[in-house]
Amino acid sequence: MIISFSELLQRYLLSIGINKMYGIMGREASILTFNTLAEFEFVLTRHEMTAGVVAAAITRFTKKPQVCFGTVGPGITNYMTALGTAALDRNPVIVIVAQIEVPYAIHNDAHQCVDNVSLAKPLAKYVYEIKSSFELKFALESAIKASMTFPCGPSVISIPIDILDSEVEIKSKETVSLNKEILLQSVAHDSEADDLIKKAAEIIKSSKNPLIIVGDAAAKTNGVKQKVRDFSISKNIPILTTYSAKGILEWESELNFGVISLYIDSVVEQKANDFILGTVDTIIFIGYDLCESHPFVWSSNSVPKTFININSYHNNVHRALKPRVNIISDMNKSIGTLKSCLKGYKNEKVTDISNFKNKLNRLLNDKTIYAEGITHPQVINALSKHFNNDYILASDIGMHRHLSSIFYKNNKPENFVTSEGLSSFGTGLSLGMGSKIANPKENVVMIAGDGGFHSNDGDLETVVRLGLKMLIIILNNNCYALIERYQLTGRYLKINKKNTSFGKVDFVMLAKANGCRSGVAKNLKEFNKLLKKYDKVDEPFLIEVPVYYPKYYVNEYSK
Repeated sequence: MIISFSELLQRYLLSIGINKMYGIMGREASILTFNTLAEFEFVLTRHEMTAGVVAAAITRFTKKPQVCFGTVGPGITNYMTALGTAALDRNPVIVIVAQIEVPYAIHNDAHQCVDNVSLAKPLAKYVYEIKSSFELKFALESAIKASMTFPCGPSVISIPIDILDSEVEIKSKETVSLNKEILLQSVAHDSEADDLIKKAAEIIKSSKNPLIIVGDAAAKTNGVKQKVRDFSISKNIPILTTYSAKGILEWESELNFGVISLYIDSVVEQKANDFILGTVDTIIFIGYDLCESHPFVWSSNSVPKTFININSYHNNVHRALKPRVNIISDMNKSIGTLKSCLKGYKNEKVTDISNFKNKLNRLLNDKTIYAEGITHPQVINALSKHFNNDYILASDIGMHRHLSSIFYKNNKPENFVTSEGLSSFGTGLSLGMGSKIANPKENVVMIAGDGGFHSNDGDLETVVRLGLKMLIIILNNNCYALIERYQLTGRYLKINKKNTSFGKVDFVMLAKANGCRSGVAKNLKEFNKLLKKYDKVDEPFLIEVPVYYPKYYVNEYSK
């Protein structure tokens, strides 16, 4: 039986449960299509970066690889930000890009011919350019296995157009399949783990003020979230999280110390980080990764700290933390064994942070009408009440992202979706799209600043075309607010408007031009009315909000 190369590719992906591909096609569209099989869908986006980040967001929920396609030439270069996002956010994204026909391929000289492999290598876990159609199975299995091995990340397969144009002989369509074991999360195992865990238990027993810091890998590894919760509660050890692991414990829990944040001090106008971390003498890292947050956040000099690192993979964390005990093994097993080794132990000292949480709740419940606009906490509080705190928040990058990490009351770590590792402007809309595609029945809210959103808002039309019912909130102050804050806390202590300010954009008209329902909320009353309007439609809805960041959350505690 003879089938086309594109059908072969689709059948291989379908054999392991992948039925969608995201991206853009170019000249190669004259010889292949990804819509030949009814059960396989090619999702067209307006930019490759969107396709890659959408795929990255979906993997956060499915824990399975997602596939993108890029055209010959600029396809790979347009995917670079998405590859960086997948690399530093540990997402198993498979990017397939076309290459010029083999006889004509001269890198950087031939028309639309760049070196796909060399460009992708610094960011991808696996890169390969296929030399014949018979290598496709090998390349796909190698790419997916590499992407699913912790730390997860992107892989790239480059395919010359003449191979894409080929036909392949197979025995039967049923024989076209990939090895499903490549989808399994692959973790390391240290033969000395049990001895190291016993040593960690002794350190914790002798500790006066232990703290757990939970990272991305713990949130993504099957079973670990519940193990961490049980361990924290049974041993009475509080938890601080990275952005990616936010929500491991309920907001109300006395053991939930919130997220690692450089901004909490200025928000609550108290030295919160020193208060929480200053007296801690032992930190137990579970699933922490250097790409999430730099160690200087917790490296207070007031009390020397002993570090215990528990993870399922090596990630160079030792270069920054220098842990006393470094346990690299199956995290579920490690946490279970550690809990057993601490039988009868219960931490007696838990710092009372109720004053911080009370201040945060006061800011959330603030009813003040500000001439400058609506504050971020007011927006989050309105959303929480409207959706009964049951919604996925996809966040672009900016001042609002750091505040959302503090004020958003999610009880599932998956539900706060942001690019923590690369932190690139313009990823919010794509993250929201991916979140909705992965969770069609869930409430999905995307929040972006005017700067980040307008840097990559072309795919607003894609949201409308795909019929993705999601709420898009644009916090508009016609500038890069986070950059202005950096300027106010930096060397010169003043804002240079030429570096941060924009002309006014009418986002309601922009939404209308893309066929998206929209409205402007100048105050909380109008915002709540628009939320009710959103409930009545079955399509995306954009709300522009003039945002007010009080003094950009700058005070003596952040200088």
